[in-house]
Amino acid sequence: MKSLAIRVSDHPVLLSQKLHDRMTASMGTVLLNTALEYRRCPGYSEIVLEFFGGGKGSGKGAKNLEEWPEAVGQVLADFIVDEWEEELLRRLIRKDKRYSEEEREEILAYCRQLGNVSDFAPAALTESSPGHVRKRKLLMQDLADCLHPGTILDLDGFFRFRLKRYGAELKEMLEYASDEFLMDQQYKEFISLLRYFVYVQDSKMPLAHIIHQGGHNFLLLDSELRPIDTEKLDTSYKVEFMDKDYNLEDMIVSSLLTIAPERICIHTREPDLPVIKTLSQIFENRTEICQLCRSCESISTSLEQQDKLSP
Repeated sequence: MKSLAIRVSDHPVLLSQKLHDRMTASMGTVLLNTALEYRRCPGYSEIVLEFFGGGKGSGKGAKNLEEWPEAVGQVLADFIVDEWEEELLRRLIRKDKRYSEEEREEILAYCRQLGNVSDFAPAALTESSPGHVRKRKLLMQDLADCLHPGTILDLDGFFRFRLKRYGAELKEMLEYASDEFLMDQQYKEFISLLRYFVYVQDSKMPLAHIIHQGGHNFLLLDSELRPIDTEKLDTSYKVEFMDKDYNLEDMIVSSLLTIAPERICIHTREPDLPVIKTLSQIFENRTEICQLCRSCESISTSLEQQDKLSP
């Protein structure tokens, strides 16, 4: 027999029609010498494909019956990755009772960002991107044992019981997205705690300047542009970071929390740096981003003079 059928349930709605359209569009390119019939049945749809000989086509698809199931698998794998992946992820995350429905949607949003990636690094959403190619390859391996002439492939059953390699990839993606979500939640809670510190602190000075000298180098100055020595300040609160890799950026945040200035002027040409964004989130409307002002010019001149005088 030179035919096979793909059975698709009516949920999710319209996916069977989309698959039919994808198969139809592939005829003459990938699915050479193939006839297609679309059947609507109660509760499901069936796409029947028939290979009618070794004729020639304009594409690089299967030229004989031995190659034909692989060509069908290629089209089906592309479709599942493009159109069905989010639904499969949604089914997986429903099994995890730790999260509310709203939290599940947030985790799915992380999955969308990871979506078409290789080793979870950002990549464009294209069929030639490394992530898409890898997932399609894994899916085609899972499909290889199920697509033979004379068989009926029930996609729901395939997703439940035969999704091995690609299924493991989805689980790994979901675990990574869940970890990212939890870290983001912890970060938000941490920022909220630091905001509370700012709220209860008495301000030690009206204005503080942060001079970003480039890279990870910062200067913390008072309103007279003099270096601030936080060790000499009398404070009831001292914020310490648990991270062993405590760096200058952490020290700037900790020092600002200690002195809790009424206003903070951040002089930087890179306002999108994570530490700058963190300061803006903690101190909110107390912060002002300055990319070029008289203070910047004055400080730059002063630093240049100090460099010339230094041995």
